[in-house]
Amino acid sequence: MVSGTNSTAIERALQVFADMMIERMEQMKGGDWKKGWFNSSGGGVPQNLSGRVYNGSNSFFLHLYTDMKGFKTPVFMTFKQAHDAGASVKKGAGSFPVVYWDFSIKDLHGNKISRPEYDKLSKEEKTKYTIIPFMKYYNVFNLDQTTLKEVQPEKYQQLIDKFAVKEIKDTQGMYVNAALDRMFERQEWLCPVHVDKPSDNAYYSLSKDEIFLPMKAQFKIGTDVESVYQNGMEFYGTALHEMTHSTLTEERLNRKAGRRFGDPEIAKEELVAELSSALIGNSMGFTKGILDNNAAYLSGWVAMLKEEPKFIVSVMADVNKASQMVMTEIDKQNVALGLPTLMPSKEALKNEIKVSSIYKSGKDSFRISGYKDGFPLGEKPVSKEEYSFFRTLNPEEKRVYLETKTASLFKNEIESVSVSRNKSMALR
Repeated sequence: MVSGTNSTAIERALQVFADMMIERMEQMKGGDWKKGWFNSSGGGVPQNLSGRVYNGSNSFFLHLYTDMKGFKTPVFMTFKQAHDAGASVKKGAGSFPVVYWDFSIKDLHGNKISRPEYDKLSKEEKTKYTIIPFMKYYNVFNLDQTTLKEVQPEKYQQLIDKFAVKEIKDTQGMYVNAALDRMFERQEWLCPVHVDKPSDNAYYSLSKDEIFLPMKAQFKIGTDVESVYQNGMEFYGTALHEMTHSTLTEERLNRKAGRRFGDPEIAKEELVAELSSALIGNSMGFTKGILDNNAAYLSGWVAMLKEEPKFIVSVMADVNKASQMVMTEIDKQNVALGLPTLMPSKEALKNEIKVSSIYKSGKDSFRISGYKDGFPLGEKPVSKEEYSFFRTLNPEEKRVYLETKTASLFKNEIESVSVSRNKSMALR
């Protein structure tokens, strides 16, 4: 894997993302684009050739890149991954950047140490070091930009079938989503969702911590079969938009809500909700148009991206956290219904350390909890300084930090899990 680390290369990658967003927003502003953020539904989360999914900004932009280029699936791979699969990248194919975060830890004299070394230091010793997050990237190619179809036709067809989207209609001919319907019927979202009474507006009430949506039947305004089917998608897409808003509370993801139209916080929050809704919906196999109320924000969003392309980093950090929270809850419904999940299964991640988070457990008490291979590792205390530092990180930074912290704090527990797992496998 070839990665880029210098700021100029990263700025070029961010400019690619910003330009894609601006192009799509300009299309929506011009009125000649009626399908919203995506032209067609993806039917799954972008992944690499081995099935490992991309998340956050990478997920959204790989979806958008797939859509804008007309690729059949959101399956990507590096040059090496294509080679290892016996395929090659087609001549003249352009690559696309995938970004991630890493850390550099230096003492007062500029000397570097590794993260495991840093984790072993005392609280006092750590104050002598500076943690500097930095962005890196590597390039990927879409499945259709390789010769995999020719060298592994069965594998290629399996991937095509995996992302195929089937039409699922209710008795009114509208698109239907079983997972979201079950969630609303059983009231299993993070706050109440009211969908059973007529309403003129869809909104999230922060003061009540409740979501109010028009009834699904109110969305049926189409005059032909295709339009009616799309009307169903608009209902679920609107629901996802408001569900994203409901993740902003202090006890959830703690985003700034803003107070009135025109506030920068409101403009950003609406963009986060729009992109999260589009990303989740596309992963579930449906698309929706931009909300009419948010069309007024398009010019402002374009202006912000043109002035500062790095604005997209802050926005997509929130999209990452919000979309993962929503998809995690949706997957609980998918599991109950026996449907494929959006996020990687425990089986797919059985060799990875996964942690919930670092969280506040009391007035001056902070803890970290985790599990490995599906086994709980327990909870351990962390300092207020670590908790505060953790909250300043972007999603990818948090992931790396949590993995490192968990590996350090739960070393004995992780070894015990490995021993238990090996014994279990030996008894099968």
